[in-house]
Amino acid sequence: MEVFSEEMCELGEGPVWHAKRQSLFWVDILNKCLYEKNFFSCNKYYDTKWDLPFVISTFAISKSNDGFLWVVMENSFGEFCLATGEYTPVIPLPIFAGYRPNDGGTAPDGSFWFGTMEENSTGRKGQVFSISPEGKLTKQLDNIGIPNTFCWSVDASTFYLSDSLRQQTFSYSVNKGKLIDSSKKIHIDLIGSTATPDGGAIDTVGNMWNVQWGGARVSYYDSTGQFLKKIEVPVPQPTSCCIGGPRNLHLFVTSAREGLSEKTIDDFPFSGGVFFTELTTPGLDVKPFCLGR
Repeated sequence: MEVFSEEMCELGEGPVWHAKRQSLFWVDILNKCLYEKNFFSCNKYYDTKWDLPFVISTFAISKSNDGFLWVVMENSFGEFCLATGEYTPVIPLPIFAGYRPNDGGTAPDGSFWFGTMEENSTGRKGQVFSISPEGKLTKQLDNIGIPNTFCWSVDASTFYLSDSLRQQTFSYSVNKGKLIDSSKKIHIDLIGSTATPDGGAIDTVGNMWNVQWGGARVSYYDSTGQFLKKIEVPVPQPTSCCIGGPRNLHLFVTSAREGLSEKTIDDFPFSGGVFFTELTTPGLDVKPFCLGR
């Protein structure tokens, strides 16, 4: 893998490819920063950085305006203006003191899904919510520790969700925008290993790239959860990924240096950076979000 950004985030997360701007967006959750870097940029770090008043960990491209993002802040969902850095809350969210949003993604039906977790996880006390294009907030799931991945199958019938606390990724059937909890199956199981499943991305043949924190790798699985191959990442704590680039053939991977010792950082100096590599199979297009479509 090559280095895309040398900006060393404490907890880099949430990469999203913006096709119209030909840019990658990502965040540093702990330092409350949002970054943008164009694919063709010569900058070593980023093109634009926004310092935020609240924690942001997940967001969506706006369908109606390229100059805005839809973001989950500490207790609301709203629009973030890239030109001014102003945030406008639109929908209040039940995220209480001691909790924060984590991963998320836009579903094939246009709804935006996101998870919540304890800031210092003590158990399976997080939740998963969705926000419809009409603005309806729905709780989809309880009893999750650290929600991650948020991917859908090519035919939109299956939702993939990792609980990084449990070191497992699950698949769920989805019917008319509703997660069917009774359909839950184990898709990836890393229990007993040093790694845990984190962010993910689906390609056009329905296979999943899954970033594995503690494993220094991105692993590739077919639609049944069968392991196919891996790509090593030059840091111990990769966090999340997305597929983008001019032909939708580049895998971008964020990472973190949170909790690493000085020696480990000396051994892996690009910890917290963003990496990329070219693929042979393009990524599945991720829908932008539009409220009131």
